[in-house]
Amino acid sequence: MKVGLFDSGVGGLSVLKKLITHFPGNTYVYFADTLRAPFGTKPDAAIISIVADAISFLESKHVDVIVAACNTADSLIKEYKLDTPVHYVGIIDRVPEMVRGKKVAVMATEATVRTGVYAKLLKGLEIYQKAAQLLVSAVESEPGSEKIINAIIKHYLLPIKRWKPDEIVLGCTHFPLVSKFISSFIPNARLIDPADGIVQKLSKMKHGKGKGMIEFYVSGDVGDFERKVRRFGIGKIMPMTFQKVKVEEGIAVEEDSGNIWAIRSG
Repeated sequence: MKVGLFDSGVGGLSVLKKLITHFPGNTYVYFADTLRAPFGTKPDAAIISIVADAISFLESKHVDVIVAACNTADSLIKEYKLDTPVHYVGIIDRVPEMVRGKKVAVMATEATVRTGVYAKLLKGLEIYQKAAQLLVSAVESEPGSEKIINAIIKHYLLPIKRWKPDEIVLGCTHFPLVSKFISSFIPNARLIDPADGIVQKLSKMKHGKGKGMIEFYVSGDVGDFERKVRRFGIGKIMPMTFQKVKVEEGIAVEEDSGNIWAIRSG
């Protein structure tokens, strides 16, 4: 099976790592639109245009299923009921089934919090939503001091800690990459990674049985992104290739081939 994923950068690697661990025989096509990162601070119209480009690109690669490895993208797809011709699996869908407690905190991007998608899905529960955009940037950066990560987490999570949640939804795919720091700061709250719901949904599909591989397509600095991928240990699991994708004024082109894969009007 050929699985397409897209995100603004390394956050989606937390989803990819789960998928290649559970389904190692598939081919994975991962579009990292690092040139237009971050998604979460942009207005809805800009995010929708980016998402439409990503879906068009993955379609052109003849994937069997598309996974939004990004809560921001998935929240806008749901909010505006965007058409996804290829079979689409959202990251947010199964969170209600994963929640056990009554007080649920949601850490997410500004855009995801703005849509209120988690509050709508978890209707009837006590919800505390917190936009933690600076933490996204910290995860995207090269490895730094644990003190810096902890300081950022403390900044965002202190009011949540005082609220005493039963569970915390990691509503941005960047956040599972620093989950150990979050757990350390609020040890009594159970962490929920929505990507586990994607694994559950894909487990019902037919998967490849041979040796899988990953094709990375990157709109920004390919070398920088490859270093980050290797930092998270993805390359130890299966073979990878990297290719530059050029995005200019809504026109995206595979740099090596010159093939236009998507044209958008604005």
